[in-house]
Formats: sequence, structure tokens, C-alpha cells
Amino acid sequence: MNELANATSPYLRQHAGNPVHWKSWSPELIREAARLGKPVLVSIGYSTCHWCHVMAHESFEDPAVAELMNQHFINVKIDREERPDLDAYFMAAVQAMGISGGWPLHCFLDGEGRPFYGGTYFPPVERYGRPSWSQVLLATADAYQNRTVELANRASRIAALVDAQMLVSRQKTAVRVQPDWDDLCRNALDAADRDEGGFGHPPRFPQASLLRLLFRLSASGAHEVHAHHACFTLKRMICGGIYDQLAGGFCRYAVDGNWNVPHFEKMLYDHAQIMETLALAWQHSGGVLFRWAAERSFHFFESEMRHPEGYYFAAMDADSNGEEGAYYTWQTTEIAGVLGEWDRAFWEVYTSSPLDAMRPDQRVLRLKLAEYGEPPSAEALLALEECRRRLLETRGRRLRPQRDQKGIVAWNAMLASAYLTWHRVSGESAFLNAGKQLIRILLQRAFYSDGRLCRYLSDSEPVGLAFLEDYAYLIKACIECHQLDFDQHHLDRARALFDDAIRLFGMSGSRLLRSNAADHGQLPGIVLEWTDGNYPTANAVFCWAARQLAALTGDQAFKAFQDSMLDEVLEVVWKHPLACASWIGELLAVELGNPVLKTAAAGDAWDQLRKNPIPEVTVVRDMGIGPQMMICAQGVCYPPLDDLEDGSHIIDRLHILRNR
Repeated sequence: MNELANATSPYLRQHAGNPVHWKSWSPELIREAARLGKPVLVSIGYSTCHWCHVMAHESFEDPAVAELMNQHFINVKIDREERPDLDAYFMAAVQAMGISGGWPLHCFLDGEGRPFYGGTYFPPVERYGRPSWSQVLLATADAYQNRTVELANRASRIAALVDAQMLVSRQKTAVRVQPDWDDLCRNALDAADRDEGGFGHPPRFPQASLLRLLFRLSASGAHEVHAHHACFTLKRMICGGIYDQLAGGFCRYAVDGNWNVPHFEKMLYDHAQIMETLALAWQHSGGVLFRWAAERSFHFFESEMRHPEGYYFAAMDADSNGEEGAYYTWQTTEIAGVLGEWDRAFWEVYTSSPLDAMRPDQRVLRLKLAEYGEPPSAEALLALEECRRRLLETRGRRLRPQRDQKGIVAWNAMLASAYLTWHRVSGESAFLNAGKQLIRILLQRAFYSDGRLCRYLSDSEPVGLAFLEDYAYLIKACIECHQLDFDQHHLDRARALFDDAIRLFGMSGSRLLRSNAADHGQLPGIVLEWTDGNYPTANAVFCWAARQLAALTGDQAFKAFQDSMLDEVLEVVWKHPLACASWIGELLAVELGNPVLKTAAAGDAWDQLRKNPIPEVTVVRDMGIGPQMMICAQGVCYPPLDDLEDGSHIIDRLHILRNR
């Protein structure tokens, strides 16, 4: 029978009515499957995944297909947001089979829990060059019964490949790689699309980690072209359909190459990262468009995605009425009827793109680009607020997309960091207050009575056990908050969480931390993530935290931890720099000499830093220097300063990429 009705996860509950005998993940299922002589079928997705919905409707709701699944397999449903460790392991396994990853994700496991076959979306009938789901089920069941030795050997090879990928950092040569910053700066934009912004080929993802790396390189003296491309990309995103032109907020990605037609789901982690990147763009350029887009997006999440207790929901679906984008798209004649006398003025600033070739009359709104690709001015956009109000009012009467109301700790901590970043660059107390409030809610609500951090909040109650990413991003937010006002409470909590994380996720023989803890249950292999995915790898964030704590506490054990983590990944990071943008940022901080600004007054120091930014700086409380400030970097503390402008010559020395 289907066992998902009482699940907390919205995604699992979406499948509670399927005729498939779904079970939740448990290591005991492997033993049950071995006893019954059946393979385990693992199906992974998340509640706002469009193609997960499609496959559910096409196959999992079909009684004949469900009968095949129930007869031949032990069927397991996993929410990738609830169990990111399982998702990471099985995704790596599918990719080791030579198959591109994505969701829904499917893996077939043998009696030892090892993947031997898998894939992503399978259609109900053979098409797109893919076999039908029923064909896959029957062929896999037959192979499991009749090609036992072959499948066992295949499973063994796949497990070895996954383990090698997870532990790649240990495969070091005798000669230590020397970072070549000149080469990195030359190659950082090799994959950049100079015409449309972003990187690589469609579909077009924001790749905020790469954009932030470009700003970090530029702040350290790299050529202006790095920051220019980051700003150019963000402008194109804001002008495109990937940005909700009416309510604000960014969709997950664009299916085309020019940001116009989005995959409409909205994820909190995307929103948080893009908001932080917009702050860097605004700081760098002063562009009003970046501030306008960020404030509108913050408002969207405040109004649409905030739980009454103050934390934020994980995602908003792409679908409504069973159709992707139905909530967001428009008929041109429909807009004319809504806007009336405003219609002409609206189309002078906005334009639209067809949703796809099959639905040319369904239009996605975007901004009209002027000569040389320049976006409309903020003044022109603000002048059309009445148009936006009318269209939002009309859209609000449609069936709204569903929201996944999990309050994931890591993603909420990312949003807190975005608020704090905006305070750092703007000085506005509202951003600081919003960030501190969100951190306070997490520190109050997201822990069990025994002090263990949860994975997410559901109706304000903790659910599941936290993973490394939850600890890493919450530690980061606490450290950032401490540096803005020197509240000792946040530093103490960060240090305690750091110690807890080492105890829970540490591995013998490595300074890198595994993604899950022993009490998450046994997996077929180790889950250790060292590359950036949808957001920076938790290991790199943890390395950042070690660097900050070393400066803030003076405890050199943190510095030793930072150094040993970087030593372990150095070779692989320089082999795959664009997949390791967050690690490159930490290596850059080391190259700068881990700059520190000592001050007795945090607010005064940040006022100075807005005018005279120091790359990769840590702001440290030092009551012994009175009203002055002191810059320390590269093993040297320079004489105290009354004003950072007087120390501009010192800051210039830190622009290492310009001074090489």
C-alpha cells in the first residue's frame, strides 16, 4: 500500500494518492528488497518540479503502470529538498552511468543498495528518443532476475565511480599546484555569452556563484571586464521573462538563450543568491535598476512566501491548472482590455515573447531593450506603476501556483545573508533588522529540545535533522551579523555550531566534511560534495567560516582548519575552477593575506568601507585602538588610521590582481 499520506513533505504528500505502493526512504528497505528478491526503485523530485508533475500524471497515476511497479519493485519516493544527501548520491550515480542529471531522478538499486541503472524523465510511450517508462520497468525487472552477475558487476563499477568522485580531493599528486591567477582571470570569461549575458549554452541559469566570483576578482584588481559581464548579465535577467515583471522574484532558469521564456518555478535559494549578487552590482556600479529589482523581489517574498512566524517558504510551483506558466502568461488582447488608456504607454516600455511554438498567443512579459541593448530607466518603470497594479489585480484572480511551505534552514540563512549584504553596501537599517530578525527566528525555532538543528520548519515545528549545508549557511549568517554590530551572541552561536558540525560531519583522514551525519542513516557510500551546485558547496562555506572565526576569535585552530581544507582541494579546484567558484574565492582571500579591519565601532567601520572597500575583509572588534581603525593583511598590521581614505595606499596594495 501507499505509505505517504502521513509524510510531512509536501512533495511526498502529492504522491499519497497514487496507486503505486510508495514508501519513504529507509535503509531497512534494502534488506526487505533483498529478502523479496526485488530491486529498489528510487524516485526523487520536489514539490515545484514541472517534469515531476508531468511524469506523475502520465505514469504514477496510471493503474496499469502502478501494477507493474508494485509487482516488480520496492518503490521509494524521496523529496530531494528533505534529503539532499540521497539526492546527491543518486544523482552522482546516474551521471556516472553517462546520463545527464535532472529531476525527476530515478535509480534502480540491487540487494546491497547499489545503483545499477537510472535516468530522469521517462515518457508513457516511446518518444524524444527515450523508451517508455513501462519498457524501462519490464527490461530492468527482467535483467535483475536473469542477468544477476552482469548487474552486480555494473553496480560495483558505478559505486566505485561515485566514491572516486566524492573523494576526488584525496587523489593528489606529489607536486603542489601553484595557483595561476593571471590564467584564471583570462579564462574566467571563456564560457561567457558576451551578447546575451550568462555562461554557456541554453537553458540559461543565473549561476550566481560565478557572477559573485567575477565581482570578487574585480574587487581584488582584476580587469573591469569581469564586473562588467556580471552587471550586464544581471541587467539582461532583469529585463527578461526570467524576472517576474509584475510581482518581482526570479524564476529558476530560462529555457532559451536570452532570458525571455522561463521555467516558472521560483526557489528561495535562487532568490537569496541573486539578491546578494544584485547588492554587489549596485555597490560596484550604482545602477538604480539593480536596487529597483532587488527591492521588488524582496517585497515579493515578504508578501507571497513568508510564514506568519517570519521564516520563508522553499518554493512556488511553475504550474497552475495543470499547465506550466498559466498563472504568469498573457494574451495580448487581454492586456489591452485590462490597461485601457494605459495600453500604449505600457508597450513603449514592455514587450513580450511567445511561450513556445505550440502556444504563440500565450505571451511572457519582458522589458523592451533600447539602442545598444540598454534597459529602460527606473523612472520609466516607476511611471507605469498603475499598469502593474491593474495587471497584478487581474492575475491575482487566477488560480495561484502552489507553494512548498517547508522553511529550509540553509535557504533561509542564505536569505538572511542577502539582507545583511544589502545593509553592508547601503547602510540602511531596515535590511539589518530584517536579516537579524530572520536569524533570530532560526536560532529560536529550528532546534530540537536536545539542541540539535533541524532540516526545516513545518508550521513552525522542526522536522528532520540538519545537513552540513544547514549548519554552514546558518554559521555564515551569524558571523556576518556579528561583524555588523559586534553582538557577541551571534559569534558565540556561530562558534558552537561550528564545533557541532565538526563532530557530526567530520571524517577520519580528511578535513572536508561529509554532507550527512551518522544518524541520517546508512547510504551505499559517502556523500561528500566539493563542487558548487545550485549554490556554493557547504564545504567552501565552512572554510569561509573557519577563516572568519580565526580573525574574530584569534584562535589559530580555525586558521589551521581553513588551511588544511584548502590544501585538500587545491589541485581539483584549479582543474575545475568554474565548478568551484566558491573555493576560488577562498583561495583569493588567502592570496590577499586574509585582510582584517580592526575597529571599536562596527557601524563607523562599515560607513568607511562603503567608500573605501577592502576586498575579502573581516571586521574585528578591538577596543584598544580607540576611535581609529587598523588594517592588517599578509602578516602585517599597518599604523592606525582616522579615515580609510588615508589608508588608500594600503588598500591599493591588496589589489593583487592589478599589481601582479
